[in-house]
Amino acid sequence: MTEEVPGAVVGRSFWCVERDGGFTSVGVVIALALTLALLFTSAQVYWANSTAGDVQFAADAGALAAENVVAEYYVIARVADAVVLSLSLFGLVVFGIAIVVSCIPYCQGVGTKLMEFGEKVFKARDNCAEQSRDMLIKLQKALPFLAAANASAVIGANSFSSEGEARYQGFALLVPLQGDEVSFADDSAAQDSADELREQNDKTSEATDEAEGARKDMQEAKRRAYEADCGADPNYCMYERAGWLVGLSGGQNPYFSSIDLWKFDYAFDRAQAYYQQRLASEAPTNSSLEEQVRSRMRKEFFSYAVEEMEKGYARTAADGTLDAYFPLLARNNSEIRSTRLYTDRIFPVDSEGFIHGISACPGIEGEIVGFGSLADLEDGLYSSCPTCGLEIGSIGRVASASTSISNGFEYHYRIVAQAAEDYEKASKEQRDSTREAEERAGEAFDTYAEALEALAVPRFDPRPPGRNGCIAIAFDSSSRRVPSIFTSAFVTDDAVLPPRVAISAAALVEDEASEGNSILASFLDRITAQTENKSAWGAALGVFDGVLEVWGDTLLVYSRGADSMAQGLGDFLRSIPLVDATPLASWAQDTLQETIEAFGLQGVDLSAPKPVVVNSIHVIRAGDSQALALVGQAKEAYSSIPGSGSGTLTDGIVDGLLIEVEKQGSELLGDEITLVTISFGDMPGLPQIPVKVRLPPQVLEQGTGLLGSGINQLRSLLGGGRSGLVWE
Repeated sequence: MTEEVPGAVVGRSFWCVERDGGFTSVGVVIALALTLALLFTSAQVYWANSTAGDVQFAADAGALAAENVVAEYYVIARVADAVVLSLSLFGLVVFGIAIVVSCIPYCQGVGTKLMEFGEKVFKARDNCAEQSRDMLIKLQKALPFLAAANASAVIGANSFSSEGEARYQGFALLVPLQGDEVSFADDSAAQDSADELREQNDKTSEATDEAEGARKDMQEAKRRAYEADCGADPNYCMYERAGWLVGLSGGQNPYFSSIDLWKFDYAFDRAQAYYQQRLASEAPTNSSLEEQVRSRMRKEFFSYAVEEMEKGYARTAADGTLDAYFPLLARNNSEIRSTRLYTDRIFPVDSEGFIHGISACPGIEGEIVGFGSLADLEDGLYSSCPTCGLEIGSIGRVASASTSISNGFEYHYRIVAQAAEDYEKASKEQRDSTREAEERAGEAFDTYAEALEALAVPRFDPRPPGRNGCIAIAFDSSSRRVPSIFTSAFVTDDAVLPPRVAISAAALVEDEASEGNSILASFLDRITAQTENKSAWGAALGVFDGVLEVWGDTLLVYSRGADSMAQGLGDFLRSIPLVDATPLASWAQDTLQETIEAFGLQGVDLSAPKPVVVNSIHVIRAGDSQALALVGQAKEAYSSIPGSGSGTLTDGIVDGLLIEVEKQGSELLGDEITLVTISFGDMPGLPQIPVKVRLPPQVLEQGTGLLGSGINQLRSLLGGGRSGLVWE
């Protein structure tokens, strides 16, 4: 057995060559010491970096807050442009409605009133553009201060307390500090069309009224003809007489219960059938000489009537115009003399020189030697038979009896024939006047299209301060002692983290807009609701006060394009019964909508800008500020020296930044400003619509003192202007 050596157990715990290859107690101590030193040092470094990094988060938040003010400016500017554009479009829409109304008979007064209102809309547009321009310029001047104050408030709100107290201050600077000129699109060419449109509308109205007068004459003529043909049944009329006198029925003698179903063509066909049947069925009612002569006269008259009717015609076109010839039959001796009944040699003459009504006349002396006419009788070539008494009145009484009293067919036929002549004349006048009105309205629509094209120009492009981004500077004025948890033999317990500064930057990106969820959605909803409230507008435009509702649809053009305006206009025009009831106005309505739809105005991009954190060096390089250039140089210098760096900030950077911001802070606006007040002039019942903008609450609550306090603290922290302060 081997002898145990005193202390061998202790020695083997540090040295065991046989089993582990061995290590010394000195190596273990060194390894443990290094491990513990690295552990505690790393923990302290992590705490230092984490604590120092908190101010960076505050700087990031401040940068986002500052650039968010710029984003809100874009919203305001786009709202202003939307209102200006909508008023230009609304004015033209009113002009377009005036064109349609001018095509409605006897609405010239309303059309004139609409033109006057359209001009007031354009004046409201000019006033709106001027007010918006002035206010946007004012906002641009205040924007650097508002952004700096908003950033200062947000940076300060990120302060917190734990074992120590983090007291953050800071501000932001917009890049660039100056905005470009504010200028809305020139829509003057559109409103310059008012005078020309008014003149064209006046001419359209005159032609429309003439066409309407002719149309009423057509209606009256048709009414008279319808009543005389069949509308008066069961009283005397052509339908009733044809049925009673010759038993005409069915397709030859149709009845129409409505004037809308009736045409002159049917009356003419009835007359032709009547005389043909009357000729075919004519016969003496008894054997007396007097009746036989009368029957001969009737037969000659009806034969003449059939021949005359064969010359006539009646054709009603699809547009209601009539091309017709209703032969007017002789109705007395004078008119008989102008017909063949007077000149045709159809009456027998005997050897004694007497002319007779029929060949079977008992008064014939000798033989019938020829035939003579009523003209020959009146010229003295023959003598009238003393038995039958043939004279011009024999046949003239047939025509006169049937034409002069209401129980004769010819009496009612003559009314229809005269009405057809009146209707045809009026229909041609109506057609010519309508064509004239269409031509004048067409010229108005050409002018209107040119006015629309004048609006197809680039819209207002906002270029405010901060459009390239902003630089935020945040600092923590507190000194933070290393927490006791890190105190050990390996790490000093008197380490203090000095005050810290961080730089951040933010820029705007466009957030894609969706239908009904854009920067203008709520604003457009409010304005549209106001224009749809008829009770608020009163009766400024009489029965056409609903035209104000169309303004809401012109506002939506900004996001939906011209289709919205055309749809809203169509809805309004369809609400006017006279439009659909008047063919010319209905044509004008369709033409107006087609003109607007062909305009091709595209919806404007309404994506809302939103701020995002970006690398500050990009924003710095985008600006032209000398102070910002120094910030960039300082940043590059510090970032190029790992772990340390030095420089004097107060003289070169901070003072320069603050001077640029402070000189913009003198025009702090109130809690709410009115961007523009929309007014349509002195027309009674039309309210004014203010468009207001509310400033950020944190700026309103703390005002200029917020930024001033931060500026002073920053100067104090950085040495109050002393040039010997070195930052590491």
